[in-house]
Amino acid sequence: MEEEEIRKERVLDTRRIERKPIMKNKTSFGKYFDDQRDRIVADMQTGKNAELNIAWREDYDNSQREKKERKYRKELLECSEKGVEISPECKVYFKKQFETSNESVIDK
Repeated sequence: MEEEEIRKERVLDTRRIERKPIMKNKTSFGKYFDDQRDRIVADMQTGKNAELNIAWREDYDNSQREKKERKYRKELLECSEKGVEISPECKVYFKKQFETSNESVIDK
């Protein structure tokens, strides 16, 4: 029994270690392509293509928000079916959603 728990802890520990931020380590595709990518990113951030960067960022943020919402709604449904408590992250998410919806009702 103890060996099984130790294995589970090791698996959880390795999962925590493997999660890294996206684009932390850039993959090199050669000097020419790396320079081209750097120029494109710099142009997007400095104003040459600022509108494109802003539009892309808004779309990206919306997709991330929707992805997060789907994840927590799925967890909520699964946990309510099983009668299990939801994760702390899920609780915080729905608490924030509830508070912002109450504020918008009060403002109107």
